Amino acid sequence: MKPSNTHAPQLILAGAGTGKTTTITAKIAYMVEKENIDPSYILALTFSKEAARNIHEKVDKHLQGKEIRVKTIHSLCSELIKDNFQKFFRDIFVIMLLQTYLQE
Repeated sequence: MKPSNTHAPQLILAGAGTGKTTTITAKIAYMVEKENIDPSYILALTFSKEAARNIHEKVDKHLQGKEIRVKTIHSLCSELIKDNFQKFFRDIFVIMLLQTYLQE
């Protein structure tokens, strides 16, 4: 089966045991092997650590060592916060200083 629409974000909503992991794994393998998409451009997001681990293992078997990013939604958000925490609060601090200065 040839996965369709590989050039846009994909959302798969389905119940337990319906083949979501198999579908995602096949799509990632197709994108890397047939469409020559660099694995570093692929991010697979899932809800649970178990699902992320499962997807990572299955993709690793298909791609034989080519690494893709598989994260939980929570770990991605945590990473974004860690990476941008100082900049965000530095900007807030500057705004607060400016507001205080302008009020005087």
